[in-house]
Amino acid sequence: MVKDLLIVGCGPTGLYAWKIANNFNLTGDIIDINNTYGGQVTLMYPDKDIYNLPAIKSIKGKDAVKEMYDSIDHTIESFNEHFNTFIKDIIVLNDNNQNMFKVTFSNDQTFTYKTILFTDGMGTYTPITLLEKNYKNIYYKIENLNDFKNINVVVFGGGDSAIDNANILSEVANSVKLIHRRDEFRTLQGDIKNTINKNIEILTPFIFDEVINENNNNITKFKVKNVNDEKINKEIEVDKLVVYFGSKIKHLAYDGLELIKGNLDRIIVNQKMEASLQGIYAAGDCCDYDGKIRNLVSCVYEALTAIVNIDKKLKNKKLLNKGW
Repeated sequence: MVKDLLIVGCGPTGLYAWKIANNFNLTGDIIDINNTYGGQVTLMYPDKDIYNLPAIKSIKGKDAVKEMYDSIDHTIESFNEHFNTFIKDIIVLNDNNQNMFKVTFSNDQTFTYKTILFTDGMGTYTPITLLEKNYKNIYYKIENLNDFKNINVVVFGGGDSAIDNANILSEVANSVKLIHRRDEFRTLQGDIKNTINKNIEILTPFIFDEVINENNNNITKFKVKNVNDEKINKEIEVDKLVVYFGSKIKHLAYDGLELIKGNLDRIIVNQKMEASLQGIYAAGDCCDYDGKIRNLVSCVYEALTAIVNIDKKLKNKKLLNKGW
């Protein structure tokens, strides 16, 4: 059986693409390498407040993606979801100058698709670690905010993820320290004083130096040193550490496909969200084009644009479906 569409990635972009694909009666599958939906929102920002969605004053990231997931008709049997699943191999088939794609998955099942839509964000995330040893109380994402209630937390990092999550933690933790190796912070919001809650203690420019005390594979006390003067150091007692040094990112999904890519291996697409290889589409953070805006609203628009054009192509329509 040849299916209409494979959606790769079940973050916000993939979720909306799936919803519209159902509306257009397309057949296919949606896969995600993770064990649940939500993508980067679920992995990195579940408790962050989102303010830029139309008609919604604010909503937690985890609640937004749950609403998106729940809005999909899961009784439709012609389009199926598969978590903990990734692509092992893609073979491009050409039939009468029309590409199709024979895809083998991590469970060794193989299906053929007329089109593929990549919505896998920045790819597979492997966090950059603080230490080689795996301590039980070092975290690289926050899954349950209640785990940090009324304890002393240290956050390492200087980007948006570090600041956003330090702010969230400061609402439940006994104390939060934010440690960064530079005096400046890489934020998308303006003045740093307006982005960090006042009850957070900021330590700059410091880096992790050594573990002083540990108990049952938990760090209980450690030392940081000043980047500019190693003679300046501080000893810090801690219950839990959260590290946001960024991630090593790899796009396993489209390895081997001859696609034109831009910065950070993002797929270059046209106004139809189609890539340089016929039948391949991309939307969300994994794609790029002139004037690209990266936020939740734009990814929904791109998902709609991709599915509308896929529907037009597959059904030989003269006019685009409006996507109502």
